[in-house]
Amino acid sequence: MGIIGDIKSIGEIVQKADNIELYRKILDLQYEAMNVIEQLNELKEENRILKEKLKTVENLTFKGNMYFKNGVNEPFCSKCWDADSKLVRLHGDGAGWFQCPLCKTIVHNEVQIFL
Repeated sequence: MGIIGDIKSIGEIVQKADNIELYRKILDLQYEAMNVIEQLNELKEENRILKEKLKTVENLTFKGNMYFKNGVNEPFCSKCWDADSKLVRLHGDGAGWFQCPLCKTIVHNEVQIFL
């Protein structure tokens, strides 16, 4: 049984003992425990997201004003990644110019133009 279940069981015992003040304190404790569990779940999710981002960062190489995933020859927008941590593929002719479909940044012969 988890902490919430334990508190609920104690609350039921206290309620049967007809101690209203103690029962209210048990309900407050249950409410606080639920808040702590909610915060813990939020922190776990934040931790998962940060680990995912770190893994992505470790697999990126910056070259010619663009990012490349290690082992992949497709460029990603440096502006979108640096500003918003969004990995957005650049579109273009594959040699001379590329444009980000999201922020419209143009990379041409290693010159970056922000629109």
